[in-house]
Order: sequence, then structure tokens, then C-alpha cells
Amino acid sequence: MSRYVALAWPAPSEDGKAQAARLSSQLQDASRWTLALDRPGLEIWTAKSARLPVCELGRSGCVVVGDIFDRQPLSLTGRAVTAGPPHAVAKQLISTRWGAYVALLEDPADMSRWVLREPGGFLEAHTWTVGEVAVVAEELQALPIALRPAHSRLDWAVITELARYQSNATHLAPLSGIAPIVPGELRRAGDVETSPKLAWSPRNWIGNDEPAAAADLRSCVFGAVSSLANPEPSLVVEVSGGLDSAIVTAALIETGHRPRIVEALNYYGARRAGDERPWAAGFCNSYNLPLTMVAQEVGELTLEDLAEFSTSMGPAFGAVDVFYDRDVAGRIRDLGASALLGGKGGDAVFFQMPTAAVVADAFRHDWRTEGGRTLQNTARWLRRSVWSVGLEAVGRRATAASDPERAAMFWGPRAWETAPARRHPWLTDLAGVPPAKRIQIQALVGTQAHWSRSRRGQATRVVHPLLAQPVLEFCLATPAWQLVQGGRDRAFAREAFACLLPPAVAQRRSKGALDALFNQRAAASLEMLRPHLLDGLLVGAGVLDSVALDAAMTPDKLMLKADGAQLIRLALLESWVRHWQTRAPDADGVRGRSGSGS
Repeated sequence: MSRYVALAWPAPSEDGKAQAARLSSQLQDASRWTLALDRPGLEIWTAKSARLPVCELGRSGCVVVGDIFDRQPLSLTGRAVTAGPPHAVAKQLISTRWGAYVALLEDPADMSRWVLREPGGFLEAHTWTVGEVAVVAEELQALPIALRPAHSRLDWAVITELARYQSNATHLAPLSGIAPIVPGELRRAGDVETSPKLAWSPRNWIGNDEPAAAADLRSCVFGAVSSLANPEPSLVVEVSGGLDSAIVTAALIETGHRPRIVEALNYYGARRAGDERPWAAGFCNSYNLPLTMVAQEVGELTLEDLAEFSTSMGPAFGAVDVFYDRDVAGRIRDLGASALLGGKGGDAVFFQMPTAAVVADAFRHDWRTEGGRTLQNTARWLRRSVWSVGLEAVGRRATAASDPERAAMFWGPRAWETAPARRHPWLTDLAGVPPAKRIQIQALVGTQAHWSRSRRGQATRVVHPLLAQPVLEFCLATPAWQLVQGGRDRAFAREAFACLLPPAVAQRRSKGALDALFNQRAAASLEMLRPHLLDGLLVGAGVLDSVALDAAMTPDKLMLKADGAQLIRLALLESWVRHWQTRAPDADGVRGRSGSGS
């Protein structure tokens, strides 16, 4: 559900002005919208239920939707954002500010508007056109019909890519005529054809071989957490029992925000691997923070559960844990909390991924000293011989980024034959980037979920401070071999925050997993899932293989293989396609067996 809508049109155009007025009247008639900014050629509307500030930055022609912070006190830097071409203004904005925002920049050459999405990606942005008016918004849901793209079609190449790679394809729109704006991208409002151009790229922060200081990482995280919490009167925090959520909550308390926390939540599974209560309780006890522990419901999924977000721009993979998502949203509404804070992204930012590629990075820096030390430590970490790790590090296998959600076993003929869709812009220019840093960037791409397509995302702001621009830049600039120094995942972060965490949390080696829960849920839902997928449009279009799905969807197989979450995501995609198959024609003539493709 969108929290803002921006309408941009050529200010001198009378037709554009008239059309914008007609669209504005639709928003005015809808009870949920209020006009937050009205300028020649630009209107910004915000949802009345959302705290979403809109401000102009001096005379730069830049309008910011969301929260924006100075990197340093302005009195010390004196760096104001001055007027200029959009690319120049975007560069100023990114280098002097950060936050959770989308910026609309004016091009003085032709009075057009450009959209900049900040690198952390806290506020989503899509753009399309309605006649001469460019529209920018988070989502289609809750927008008046008149503001929606008039001629969208189902893009089966993108649908196929979503089935193949799921959350690693968030930069693609399965409805044509809509352009997602990825974090760090600068795009002309309404432009759905041009390839993405990055004003901020993760690769630009890589190349520093100098070790960082643990105190500096701690200070960076403290600043990000505190700044993002400052505007929020009441917070719910997720304390999973793992390292990342503990770091965020500790930073929140250490920077004086303890009074804002209205509830700390821990969700646990019935099996030991998914039960992290001892670590969560130990952490909260160390700060005298009350903890609410909630048993994860296995439940039985219904078609209504899967279809709840089918009217959005794409499938709701962020809502795959249906019962958790619904429970969190309900608690947030009951408490009136203004934001939900968690530690998502820490695995990627602090480098949790076990790989010999970190040895390759260390060899590039200093093959004798640091390389040798990293080789020994990594071999112990991976529980492999020094020789095998060393050979992998100097070979080709350590250079490619992984595709963590590739599930080729379910691919149908179309999935095998269709060429890969456009890669995420963060992954298109990695020449010269060390192997482990490539893996880190790939992992960061996988964190870019569509929170607006979840129940908790509609109930409140979902904030994961470890993905804030300053933290991203700091950890991208820190060598991978330092992030895992000593042969531990997230070793540098453990060192930086050990003084604030119970040893059992800071040095914990196990990691919670909910694979068993998703397998049980899928098994309990087979009566619905089997016909939904086996007789569905994705199988009919050749995207999925009915034989492989049939074999996987049995109680016995689901107890042996961790396919439950994958199957539920595919079921969410199937529900999304079924909804839109009756409302948008197919872009390339492909139809499912049970769809009309109107």
C-alpha cells in the first residue's frame, strides 16, 4: 500500500496541467490522501495515516519525501545542496546526506523531474506515466484507478525470473509499463524504457585494503540506529536471539531510546533449530528489557492468505511467513507503534557467508602474511583442509557470486529456455571487484524486500538500520578478510559490539532456522497447495515443472527436504499471476491453462 504519490508534468504544458488536475481530484476525493506539496509541475500527496515528511532543500529544486539526515552537523560542514543538473544534485545529496527518503529533482534544462532513491532503500519507488503526467509511488494498492498505468501487460520473462530467483529479482516489474527504482538509482520520472543509472553504487566503496577500527564501526551503527529512531515516538523491536538484532537493540538502548520501546518481540519455532529464546532472553535480561515470546503457528494456508497482496505490483515474497506477519501487524496496531526495528541485512553487511573467496581477497592484499593467516583461519571455519581452500581461492570457483535461491528442480521448459532477465544494476559492473566483495554485494541485493507488500509493512514503518547508507558504505569499504578475521562469520562486528552483548550472544556459533516450520506449514496446506500449483498458470505456461512439483509436495518429501518456503513463495507468485491474468493481457502471448488473458 503506497504512503505517497508524486505527480510530475511539464510545467509549461496546459494539457499536462489539466490532466494533473483531473488526477489530483481523484486523490482529493479519496479519504486517505492529503496534499503535502503543490508546486508548478509537481504535486506530492501523502497518506493521512502515515508519518511521512515532505520538504524542499533550499533553492536546489530538490524535494525530499521521507526522513533525511546530515552526515555531520551542517554548522561544521557548511555543505548546502545547490541547484544544478539532476546528476550533480544527486551526487551532492548522496555525499552530504543520508536517510530513508525518495528525492524528486528538477532539471533546469527542461523543467522535468527526476527521482533518486537513497542507497538504503527504506522507501520504495516505482514510476510510470498516465498521459503526460509521470507518477511516482510505492505501490499500486490504494491508488485511484485513474492513476494506474493504462496499458500494463504481464511480462512473462520477468515472471519466469521471479520463479527462478524470487527475492533476488526485486529490481524487475512483472507488469510492463512500470519501472522499479532500485536503491541508489537516479531516473527521469515516468521513464520506463531507459536502463537504470546509478548515482550510488556499492562497487564504488570497495578497494580500500586498510583495516577499519572496531570503535568506528560501533559509532557508525550507533549513529544510524539513533537517527532512524529519533523521529519515531514508539518502537517495536525484534529480538530474534541472533547477533544482528541484538546489535540493533543494544545500539537503540545505548543511544538513549529505551523509553521509546513499547515491546520487544521474539518468535520461536517448536523445534530446537527455530527456538532462540535462551539467547533472546539472555540479551534482554542484560538490559532489563521485558521480552514477549510468541510461539510460531504452523497453521494451514488458505487461498485467501495467498491472494491478500495479489493486487500489488508484484508477488508479496516479504509476506511469505503469513502467520508471523499477521501477528506482528496485529500487535503493532494494538500498540500504536510507529516503527518496527530489526536486524535484517546484518548477515550481508557484516559478512556471514562461509566462503573461500575471503582468502582470495586476502591474497590480493598480502599473500604472505594476511593471506596465510586468512587461509588457516578460513580452513578451520569451513572445516576443510588448507589445501582445498587454497586451491579454491586461487581458482575460478571463488570469483562468482552465488544465487542463493536458485531452485532449478522446479523449473519448467520455459524457465530453462528463457534467457536471464536484466541483472540487478548493482551486479552489472563488477570488473576488478574482489571475489568475496562480489558475494557480499550479491547478498545485499537479496535483502531488498518489498516491505509495502506485507502486513507489518502496511501496519507501520519497517526499519532495518544495518542497511542504512553509512553502515553499507563502512562495511563495503572494510576488507572482507577483516570482516571474518580469525575465521568467524561477522567476526569484526562481534569484536566491535562484544562490550555491549552477553558473551553467549556475541560468540554464538549456531544460527536459528525455520526450515522445519515452513515444511510443516506446506505439509499441512497440501490440500490447497497441490491443485493451486499443479493446475496453475505457471505450470500451464511452462515456467514450473508439474512432475517435480508433484514429487515434492508430499508429507514425506517435505520432512526430508527444505522445500516448504520455496513452494509457498511459488504459490504466492501463482496467486499474483491469477489475479492479473484476468486484468492485463500477456505481453508475449503466453497464457496459462486456466487464464483468460483478457
